Amino acid sequence: MSYWRSLPAQAFDTPQRADVHELLRSLSSTSPEWRAAIAGDAPSAIGIALRFWPLHTVCPITDVVMTILLAAALKDAAAASVLSTSLKQIPISHRRRTTLSKSWVLHQTILAGLAAAAAHAPRPQRRKS
Repeated sequence: MSYWRSLPAQAFDTPQRADVHELLRSLSSTSPEWRAAIAGDAPSAIGIALRFWPLHTVCPITDVVMTILLAAALKDAAAASVLSTSLKQIPISHRRRTTLSKSWVLHQTILAGLAAAAAHAPRPQRRKS
């Protein structure tokens, strides 16, 4: 559960992503918002994470919340932005905070670019029967 505060975005290859998703599969909640976040809903993950701001300490619940946000940030630019901003607050060395935060800013930029390209990509035309 410490991946969010120890690994830069570019380090999330298949094994690390599988670890994150395995952890999420082990979680459960009675809250609809938490269930949605655990299932990968980025707005729900962002909303939960923002309720924990500012991050002055790191404890087990912080790790759970930020791991849920991390899972969303792997696929969602807005979640990557919130993760980047959150990392600037945590009580670790300034150098480490900066490195991690910048990696998620870059990841956010990549995701946003991919989304923009997909939105402007020509759609295949249907063949007339």
